Amino acid sequence: MPSFDDLLDSVSEEPTDTDIIGLAGFYLREIEDEHPFATKQIRGVVEPSLRAVNGDSVGTFPSLLREKGYFQRRDQQWDLTKDGLEYYGEMVALPSDTEAPRADDDLFISASPPNDDFYPALIDDINHSYQHHVYDATMILTRKLFENLIIELLRLRLGTNDHLEEFYIPDQGRFQPFSELTENFSEYLEDFKPYDPNLDASFVSQLDKFRTQANANAHSIQVDLSQGEIEALSEDANTLATRLFRLHEQAKLDADRGN
Repeated sequence: MPSFDDLLDSVSEEPTDTDIIGLAGFYLREIEDEHPFATKQIRGVVEPSLRAVNGDSVGTFPSLLREKGYFQRRDQQWDLTKDGLEYYGEMVALPSDTEAPRADDDLFISASPPNDDFYPALIDDINHSYQHHVYDATMILTRKLFENLIIELLRLRLGTNDHLEEFYIPDQGRFQPFSELTENFSEYLEDFKPYDPNLDASFVSQLDKFRTQANANAHSIQVDLSQGEIEALSEDANTLATRLFRLHEQAKLDADRGN
């Protein structure tokens, strides 16, 4: 649950003392589900805050807010009016963790993953973070999904004898970075065309574009994606995942036949 200071930080312009008290009422009602509320509850929200309001004057502000039409008396306590709810609701931008979770069938990636111990669990984590609006985790995990798929495709198709360094750095004991993996996948694109004849440079460009977007969002202090932006990323992720899953299935079948 966001703190009162989180709520104040979401206000684009510095609020007046009167609006700080009004926002405290809004916080009590909308975040803590306390309504009606007493003056001492307003004081309890405001006094620990980093935005100082003279404690002796806190009790005078609710009456001023009633004159403005934002507060009203209820059961000898205070509550916001409809105008007050609209006014302060438009003033703040509530943090995303206060949003209701998406429906269970609202998925970031709906494509069916390979039937193993790794990919279905990872897809579940991606969709769970998406449904709960934790978009930085959504992007990090989706990047991890695509990175692992490219590593496995290169390993399955090229083998580990002569082409190990296309996806792994032996002297450092780690896999190649995603940017390098994408470049190497592009170089061996013809090797994967038997599985997908329409595979071309545009697919690699789309994959690299998503990688760049995922990196930008994953490394941001605050991921602030609009509904349209995250849904567009979901559409791109599904297109990529569907194709990569199909390639993985075919490459694994070939590798199993070879064994």
